[in-house]
Amino acid sequence: MQIVPVVNNNLTDLLALNNASLPHVNLIDEADIQYFLEISEIFNQVIVADQTIAGFVIAMTTDKSYKSVNYQWFVSEFENFLYIDRIIISPAFRRKGVAQKLYGSLIAYAQSIGVKTLTCEVNRLPANPASIALHEKLGFRVVGTQATEGGQKEVFLMALDLHA
Repeated sequence: MQIVPVVNNNLTDLLALNNASLPHVNLIDEADIQYFLEISEIFNQVIVADQTIAGFVIAMTTDKSYKSVNYQWFVSEFENFLYIDRIIISPAFRRKGVAQKLYGSLIAYAQSIGVKTLTCEVNRLPANPASIALHEKLGFRVVGTQATEGGQKEVFLMALDLHA
């Protein structure tokens, strides 16, 4: 497994992987994924030996003009964080260490730039128990909840203190 930056030529594959992961992430289109490529601090993918995409992550620091209500919540509550907008693992590669490898790279990067906290949201409704369990195992704690999409979803807002 190798973690590499995303480039324009494989956005279509990542878009398909994202949209196959509903309802655990929101639906995005080509303009949205291009926007993530432009605004994100980190937009990395995991490639396996045969060049298959095993997963990807999108993350950004506190100084972005991202309008996500969840990102904005963290901006209002934390001074110095790396926000994980989404981490998506292909079904064929789940429970094979891909997410942990991505999180390890995020933690190392955050610490290298002096970030104190990793933040993310995980669906409470509709429930995403596998993601909740992974985040709890990694040491994330719930620091808030928020209804989104007109009350159709509720998320746990989670944080991992990197200096604990």
